Amino acid sequence: MKPGDFSSPFWTEKGLHIIKLDERVPPMTATELMQSARKQLVEARFSELYKSWIKGLREKAHVEIRL
Repeated sequence: MKPGDFSSPFWTEKGLHIIKLDERVPPMTATELMQSARKQLVEARFSELYKSWIKGLREKAHVEIRL
């Protein structure tokens, strides 16, 4: 298939499907793959630590409401 082409209809256990190819993406090299994996791991760890930090701030916060 070339970009912009549609496949012929085909059936699977989920139903009838027609696929359109938007673009071809070249495969990643080993170095690019390692960088991508490292980036995902760093972002996941950062997110975990950030949520923990925010939770700690909320627990330590003292809010007084006077009406």
